[in-house]
Amino acid sequence: MPDASILIPTFRRPALLTSALRSALGQRGIAPSDYEVVVVDNCPDHSARTTVARFQAEAGSRLRLVHEPRPGISHARNTAVQVSRGRLLAFLDDDEIAAPGWLAAMVATQRATGADAVFGPIQALVPPDVGDRGFFLSFFSRDWRLDDGVDVTDRAAGLGTNNSAFLRDTCFPPGVPFATDLGTVGGEDSLFLRTLVRTGRRFAWSADAAVAEVVPADRADHAYVRRRRFRSGQIRTLVAARTDGTLRALGWMGVGMAQTMLWGAATALLLPVHRTGAARAATRAAGGLGKVLWARTFLFPMYGAAATRSA
Repeated sequence: MPDASILIPTFRRPALLTSALRSALGQRGIAPSDYEVVVVDNCPDHSARTTVARFQAEAGSRLRLVHEPRPGISHARNTAVQVSRGRLLAFLDDDEIAAPGWLAAMVATQRATGADAVFGPIQALVPPDVGDRGFFLSFFSRDWRLDDGVDVTDRAAGLGTNNSAFLRDTCFPPGVPFATDLGTVGGEDSLFLRTLVRTGRRFAWSADAAVAEVVPADRADHAYVRRRRFRSGQIRTLVAARTDGTLRALGWMGVGMAQTMLWGAATALLLPVHRTGAARAATRAAGGLGKVLWARTFLFPMYGAAATRSA
């Protein structure tokens, strides 16, 4: 049984998956026999077969491809957990590139701290010719500049399963860890993390477990970020409602209303004189509005074929 499993859910991104796989299979500081790589293809057509086949001869049995045709990232993640064999389950998104010592750092931090889950920094790779590049670098990155092993349990709301690793025994009891009704809209990882916190699990920061996230030009765009912030706002209230109850959700709705008014006013004031500043303010207003309009009626797909069709 391998000590760790790298889990890569994917959906129709062959070029990005190639880079992610190359980085996953090229890990240093850990013996190849001590970890496996599991790719879960969430495309109904099983389109990842060709990409994974290019690595199969070299990687052998430590690389496995599983087809999960049921739509939604939740099904892909749940299947990855189910079929993996490692003590520590490390999630790597298909648009991320892991540093050579990424997995070794994850394992070392978990062993040193005894934490149930560990999380590492993310550095965005934004096209050099994109306007307002600094804003997009900040938005897509997660670089908290913390010492290795620092407890980040109270920062769970700002985390996700991208660049993370979980102890199988304490984080994945029998059942379905990721809510399948959120599989195409998102927020399943936030709900999962909040549930872990409420059951007493501890999270730690792994300072050297770095990944780079490839941000294509169509995502380095204020309109896309507004959409993402709106969804993040929705998730904040939705998770509160499901885990902490109605009063907590109402509190976040109140916060959202205040943010919408404040940043909406800032957008209107900045628009005639500073369009970039107005665009940034509008993304914050969108986040506030999402906290208010979080009911099922206002949810829209962010993942899989449904998201592609609605884009």
